[in-house]
Amino acid sequence: MGYEWNDRLEAEYTRYVDGKWFKGLNARDRKGYLKAREQWKRSRDKGNRFRDGMALLRGQTPERGYEKEVRLETSLGTRVSDVANVSLSKSSEYKAGGSEKNKTLKQLEKDERYLREVPGAMVDWTIVQGARHDKEVQDRIKVLQEKYRGQFVVHEISREQLRLALTVGKHLDKQRRAKEKEARARDREEKQRQRERSTKEKQDRERIQAAERAASMQAAREFPTYEQLMQREPVEPPSKSPEKTPPAPETERDRVAREAAESAIREVQKQLGYNPLSPEKTPEKDTPEREVAEQKRQNELRIQREVREAQLSRLPPHVAKLVALGQAHGPERAVETPPGHAPSVQGHGRDAQGRDRGQTRDR
Repeated sequence: MGYEWNDRLEAEYTRYVDGKWFKGLNARDRKGYLKAREQWKRSRDKGNRFRDGMALLRGQTPERGYEKEVRLETSLGTRVSDVANVSLSKSSEYKAGGSEKNKTLKQLEKDERYLREVPGAMVDWTIVQGARHDKEVQDRIKVLQEKYRGQFVVHEISREQLRLALTVGKHLDKQRRAKEKEARARDREEKQRQRERSTKEKQDRERIQAAERAASMQAAREFPTYEQLMQREPVEPPSKSPEKTPPAPETERDRVAREAAESAIREVQKQLGYNPLSPEKTPEKDTPEREVAEQKRQNELRIQREVREAQLSRLPPHVAKLVALGQAHGPERAVETPPGHAPSVQGHGRDAQGRDRGQTRDR
């Protein structure tokens, strides 16, 4: 029979038996199933070739909007038409031989619903002279022809026309198989090219990665990292810097020397008539008077610095040194106003000097 029993056939046979059991019908055995399967395949191939050949001879091509195995929806269910043009509402059925009674009657029923439910619909059947059809099927076809004149049409062709259609269909089938074979060959070639391209890309990546690893190793040898240098030549961590020792407390001798220097500075200032000027009280707000007072104070500070430098230049060296030791900042710092504070007024009379000297002596 041309078939070898396998798992796929066993699965199909199981479905066939289940379907027959569900419908309450008897199922063939495996041998009868294979024989019926082969007959059905031959009948299907013949019907497909007849359909394709007749459609081409009648001009029902895809370029004109015709398609094969079209599903048409009706109130009784889906009707699968051999060839149909949905835009024109035309359906064609081709029968190369006899027909099965129950199946053909259901097709005719759905065709009638299609004609009734779709405005302007047309259905034509093509049958072969001398083919066996059940009498009930023939009667039903005649009823539809009378009821839907011009809409339901039956074409009966001769045996010669059948052979011509089968020949054309066979030629089309060969062309289809050749195209499918070419398509499969192209797919295999494309897959082979993809595999070769993938292999080449993988080799390129591996070559690039190997070159990068070699370059990294070369760079590591020429430019070692800090950790590698530490491994090669361990370096002792630097010792902690000694903490700064706090200044020694002032001794009695240092205190006497400091007080003598301060006293000498005050005596020199008294002899030279040096008396730091106190700035006038400036207004608290940013007013023109305050700006004038600030400018005046800056001028006085500049003059005091110049006077101090001139005085120090006229003093003997040992006295100038004592003055520098006893007064780290110039006298003008005494009247400078810290940022954000208004200058205060302080008297510089004999009482103030006496108080300063008294505080110095108490220390």
